[in-house]
Amino acid sequence: MAKVFLCFSQQLIEDIKSDEQFGSWSKTYQFDVHGAYLEQPLLESGAESDTFALPVKPGDSIYSLSVIFSSGDSYGTARGKGELVWCFPTYEAAEAAEKAYQDAIALGECSVVFDVITETGEIQQVTVNNLGYGYHEDIQQLVISTHSLE
Repeated sequence: MAKVFLCFSQQLIEDIKSDEQFGSWSKTYQFDVHGAYLEQPLLESGAESDTFALPVKPGDSIYSLSVIFSSGDSYGTARGKGELVWCFPTYEAAEAAEKAYQDAIALGECSVVFDVITETGEIQQVTVNNLGYGYHEDIQQLVISTHSLE
């Protein structure tokens, strides 16, 4: 098992506000997963990283699943927000988690359950929140990205 650092960032691209009290607003974000490393990288301003234990070695490809969503209230919406769901050693595992997320959205379930490989190499089910379950949230896209380990 290797400790994998997956780096991502969310940038505010556009911010529009009305000058009126109780006026409308709109924000647009860009979410990006931009690197997978076997050592803790030096993060650029605004970047974050999550750590995963995966059965991989340098040069292997890994796969991240992210959810892009919008949220808001009666006055406006923030579009393009993102969240890293999980990281997987195979494309098939990422695809299975994506399908579980799609099924949870379709069924209106508040949680998503899918399989991951633990540090001991066993398969274990994990549960994450379904961001599409909230009253003001709407899933725009589920994204599987491929990363080469550096």
